[in-house]
This record gives sequence, structure tokens and C-alpha cells, in this order.
Amino acid sequence: MISEKKKAIIHTSYKKAILYSIVHIAPIAICISLIVINAVGRYVGPDLSYISGLWTPTYTLALLQFAAKLLDLLVAGSLTTIVFQLVWHQMVHGDGLSLTLMVSPFSFMKLGYFFSRSVWIGTLGSPRPWLRILFVLYILLFGLITLIVGPASALLLIPRPVDQPIYNPAFWLNGTSDDLWPVNLTSAHIGDFVQAQNNETCNLSASISNVGCVSMGYPKILNFFSSMPGFFFRDWELVMHEPKLMRVIGGKEPTVNTPSEETWAFAPHMATALRQWQLWWDPSWFFKFNSNGRSSTVNSNMTAVRTVCLQHNVTTDTTVIDFPDLKEFETYTYNGSLSTTLGPNAFGQDGPGFKDPDIVKTVWINNTDGVFTAKLIIMEAMANTSSSIRSILACAVDARWAQASSQQSDRYLNAAISTRALDERPFKLPKKSYTSPVETQDHAFLPKNGSWLRITADLDFLNALTPVVPYLSPTLSLTKPASTISNIFMSMDYRIIPLTKYMLNYNYNFYETAVSTLVADGISRIGYSRQLESTIFYANGTNYAPDNQIQQIIKSGPPPDAENFTKMQLDGNLLGIYAFKARAPTDFGAIAILALYIVIATIHTAHTIFRRRTLSAWQRLEDFAALLINSPQAPLALGDTCSGIECAATRAKAARIVVVGHGSTEGGVGSRHKDIEDSGGLEEQKEMECLGEEEVQLIFVEEAANGSRSLGRVEPDVKYGKLD
Repeated sequence: MISEKKKAIIHTSYKKAILYSIVHIAPIAICISLIVINAVGRYVGPDLSYISGLWTPTYTLALLQFAAKLLDLLVAGSLTTIVFQLVWHQMVHGDGLSLTLMVSPFSFMKLGYFFSRSVWIGTLGSPRPWLRILFVLYILLFGLITLIVGPASALLLIPRPVDQPIYNPAFWLNGTSDDLWPVNLTSAHIGDFVQAQNNETCNLSASISNVGCVSMGYPKILNFFSSMPGFFFRDWELVMHEPKLMRVIGGKEPTVNTPSEETWAFAPHMATALRQWQLWWDPSWFFKFNSNGRSSTVNSNMTAVRTVCLQHNVTTDTTVIDFPDLKEFETYTYNGSLSTTLGPNAFGQDGPGFKDPDIVKTVWINNTDGVFTAKLIIMEAMANTSSSIRSILACAVDARWAQASSQQSDRYLNAAISTRALDERPFKLPKKSYTSPVETQDHAFLPKNGSWLRITADLDFLNALTPVVPYLSPTLSLTKPASTISNIFMSMDYRIIPLTKYMLNYNYNFYETAVSTLVADGISRIGYSRQLESTIFYANGTNYAPDNQIQQIIKSGPPPDAENFTKMQLDGNLLGIYAFKARAPTDFGAIAILALYIVIATIHTAHTIFRRRTLSAWQRLEDFAALLINSPQAPLALGDTCSGIECAATRAKAARIVVVGHGSTEGGVGSRHKDIEDSGGLEEQKEMECLGEEEVQLIFVEEAANGSRSLGRVEPDVKYGKLD
């Protein structure tokens, strides 16, 4: 026969308290390590095999998943220990617990457990129900942490592809902010490079091939529009192969059935793009190229231009034309126009220029009111010279310097430099409203914080932007030269249809897109030639030596006359580098879960060691079953339950663990005070029976109130066992 020894239920020993808390040490240490690594950042390499260098990415991923599951089990074991101590503390020292809450150490990791009605009914009928509710909330919190900690640890333990900062040189652009991004454009801004000889050459047809002139982008833009159909998608891109770099001009056209009628084009700042392109080839990071690629970003300004056109039929007597009214901070809709009085012979009404059957004519109108950047009239080529009416488009052009990031990646168009506004609200579609043309929230859509500065331009700049050049298309044999923008329109033989038909099946987006693109490209070239004038390129943190074509020397900044330069910062990254790095909201959520567990486990460890009290009994299901078997029957509390429990109220009945009989300390035998009613007779007989026992039992509160037992509390360091 196997004989069990007496056992102490509660221990008061530092050694046992420390041993009891060891279960928390490993998961706490691992969780702290994961949080620190992901907060600080630890880069691994282009693939997961760089973690160990021994296994393939597949085996490495499997190993990391196994480690995440192991941490999940460690945390679950740690929290289970805490739940056990909470439960038995309530059972031994508290007001007791219901049957459902009593088995919570074995069930709290199942989410369905907390949807049981008996769990919440068990909070009732207690002398202190708030304490019982708090207990249930604690168990619920531990259960949720146990369920979530597995995915959370996997998120932090498995590296994610991120962009690794590796190259961040500072560089200086030649010119102040007023030189590079002027808001009042005049003849002083049409070209200032030494190859241009002087600014006058940028007014001639030769300017379209001169790197120092704002009209140099015309041949590429003409080729782009000549090869396009008479419509565009919502978003489009034009790759500009410049002599010393590549960049991308983008555009957005209005979508059908939306209130907005604006067509946008935007271009990277050429001066910024030049230096960014040069630094792209710096050997100090170019040779660190990996299979996933590189990227670079510079915060600068981009040119953003919107154009809206209205169709009119005019005669030689027309003196007033309505242009679209582009408010500074509002989306344009059909209901806004601005009347403008034309000067004498504004487009040759009194001469042969009005009746021209060959060319599309464009005329910039003096923008004296300055409410937006420019006004442009586009006159369609006449079908015959006998007509006295000519169809025109009256276009309003609104150009901005918008704060943007100049971006470059060898994943995108062979590292061509593109741009993206930091505040993209102007490009978002306004929403329809049943009460007004545009919802109030979207109506004043252009930022008022100075990040989208409006540009004005005089006629000298605009005419230099669109000089008169020979028609370049081989498909038409025209003898009369026309402006660059007229050539673009004629390249597709596009027609200006009257407004009534336009409303049904036609639009002017093609014209608006061409105007926006040409203006955006020209303005973005301001300041570019200034960078080519100097023989010195000032930059820090780079080993780049420019090619012979540029003939510039790299020197560390700042420049001696720094007040005449503008400092910029480039951020270079290796793309798709696996790293332990918290960036996404899910990463920070995972960190919060692990941090919450660390706090709970640390508090429990400190409390256990400080009080030196540990409970070693009933940590396994068979121990709990033995306690139930050795406890007396409870006919009052558990009547008719031998075949199971159906009533939630029965599961909610509270029970406690109490002492029946005497106990012995670890150093000897101790005595226990018994609260026994001295009434003689039967009560004395029951007392004698109790003195023959020395055990702990599970007693329902309802049964204990019957007074049939003499009950005491479990004491520390006292050994309990059955006495024969």
C-alpha cells in the first residue's frame, strides 16, 4: 500500500518563493529582448538565411515559427501559475469561488469559457461581489493575453522586409529659396546657364534644344502627346530623358461623374533631381546594391499645375471672354467664371490672323488681376476663311510650388526621379453632395498652411515658355511657324467641339493636360542651370566623383558663401532588407501585448518574493480531483447532480477550502483553535469526531452554514494529512 506523507499547503520561504517565480524568468527575458530589438531595430539581410548563415530561408522561417510557439507556451505557463495562485488564494483566504471559477486555471485559455452564463452568475451572492467581478476580469485579461501572445510574438520574432537607411548625405543647391522656387516669374527666370549666352536666346526657337531654357522639354512633350490617343486615364506618366538625368512628369485628369473639372500635372524640381541623380551613383552605397534594390528620397518642392478650359464661339467683335475662376483654396466646378476684357487685337481680330485655316493659335492674355497664374486662349484652326466665327478655349492656369518628396528607386522606371506631394488633398476626388455642388469639407481643399504656394507669371516668361517654332510633325506640311503649345495641339488634329455636344460625349482634358504638362515642366526647370554654372558641388558624407561630362569637383560643405546656397538632405535606403523593426501598427500592438505581460509577471514575481508565500497544492487536475473525493458530500448545495449539472445557478454556488481537525508544523505538532459551539450532547460527539481528523476539505458555503462541521483556516508551514 502506497502511503502519502503529510504536506504543507502554504510555504513561507524565500527559497521556495524564488523557485516558484522561476517560471516567469524565461518568458520575461525573451519578451524584453524582442521589444528592445524591435524598438531599436536590427537589420538581418536580403533574406532570412542571413540570421544564422547555416540554413536556407525556408528552414530559418520554420525555426523562427517554432521559437514563437515556444514563447507562446512559456507565457501560457507563466500566466497559468498566476491564475492558480489567484484561485487558491480566494479559496483558502477569501470568500470562496463558484464551481465555474474554481476550474478557471484549466479553462481560462479557452475564449468560450468567458461566454458561459455561469461564470458571470458566479459573481453574485458573494459578500463582496465587486471583488468577485474584479477576479473574473483579471482571469479574462490573462486569457486574452494567452490567446494573443502567440501571434504577437510571431510578428516580432520573424523579421519583416523593410527599407534600411544606409546613406544620408547633405548637399547644397546653388541658389537661395527665392532663386530656386520663385513665386513671381519674370524674364529673369527663363534661362541663365552660360550655354545660353544670355536670356534673349531663350525667346527664340533654338531655346527648345538649350539646356538653360525653360522651354527645353518641348520636343519630348510633343512626342508624348503625338503618340497618345485623344483621351487619358485618370493617372498618367511621362518619362523625361534629360541630358544628365531621368525624371517623371505625372498627371491626373478629372474622373467622369465627379464634381471636379480640374486637370493636374506635376513635375520634380530639376535642380534637386540633378543632385539626387548624381548621388545615386556614389560608390559608397552603389556597390551595396542587393537583389531587392535601392531608393533615395529628398524633401523639396515640386511644380503642380491645374488647368481648366471653357469653350466659346467668338467673332472679331468679341472683347470680353469668361475664364474659369480658379479660387486659391477651392475646387473648380462648372459654376465659376471670371470675365476678362481683351486688349486691342488680342488674337488678331482685325487682321488675317483671325481667319487662319492652317494652324491652331494660342495667345497668352495679360493677367492683370493676378488671381491665378495665367490665362490662355486656344483658337481652333478654321474650317474655311468665309466664316466669321471661330471656336476657342479660354483656359485658366494655376501653378503652385508644393512641398513634396523627390523619389528614386531602381524598382521604378530604371531609377527615374518622380515626385509626390506631402499633402495630397488637391489630388483627391471631391465628394458629391445633395445640398451643394461640393461638400464643404472638400470645397476648400488646397492647404492654407503655405505648403502649396501659388505662382504668378508675366507675359515675358509665358512667351519664352512657349516660343514660336517650326511645326515638327512629318504628317502635315505647314509653312507657318506656331508656338510650341500650338504644335502639340495640331499634332493630333484635335477639334474644339461646342459646349452642348461636349456635355454629351466629349471633353477638353487633352488640351488641359497638354497645357498643364508644358507649364509644369517649364517652371520645374527654374534653378536647374544654376547648378551647372558652378565647377564645385558641395556635399557631405559621399565619395562620389562626378563624370567627365559634368566636370564638377565634390567638396565638403557648407560652401564658403552658404547664404547663397540651400541645404538639402538625401535619405538612401536598401529596399526589402529583412529586419527586426517595429513600424506597422500591428508591430506596436504586439509590443503592447508583450509589455502588458511583462508588467503582470513582474508584479507577481515581486509580490511573491516580498511576501515569501507560495502555494504548492492542487496544481494538477488529479490533485484537485483528490480534494473533491476527500471532501464530504454536499446534499444542500449539490442535490440531484450526480448525473451532471444543468442549472447555471448550481455552478455558481460558492465553496471554500477549510481545515477539519488539527495540523502539525514542519518543526513539530501545533495546536489549532476551533470555533465549536459548546451545547453538549450531539455537538460534543461531533467535536470528538473532528478531533480524529486532520485534513483540508472543500466545503460549500451553503453546507458550512449548517454548522455540522468545525472549520478552520489553512495556516502557513502546517502539514495536513489524514489521521487514522
